[in-house]
Amino acid sequence: MIIVSGAAIAVGNALVIGSVVEGIVYAVGDSRIEPIKKPSQAKGSDSPPTRITGYRDHGVGRADQRRLGMDEIEDIVDNPDRPPEWQPKYGTWRYQRGNKVVTVNTAGEVVTTFTTG
Repeated sequence: MIIVSGAAIAVGNALVIGSVVEGIVYAVGDSRIEPIKKPSQAKGSDSPPTRITGYRDHGVGRADQRRLGMDEIEDIVDNPDRPPEWQPKYGTWRYQRGNKVVTVNTAGEVVTTFTTG
């Protein structure tokens, strides 16, 4: 079964990004269609985000729970102890200073915060 909605096309149980141009639906396998990837399949860019562009709901909740303010979170991203580490399992970059960790997605949004040890 094929369902077309906006820029997404569902084929069976798979959802792919596609397009309808002048009434033509581009089929799965066409070079103009890219499958949606789970975070574990996404690839990090060569250079991680250098600034915070926003906060996911979970990130806001965890920051509040762990008493980390936005200024402190942004300072950890701006000045980590070591270069950010790509986490392919989650599709995020890990920034750490001391025992405080901030994870950021490829769009620069804070996904979560936590402390180690």
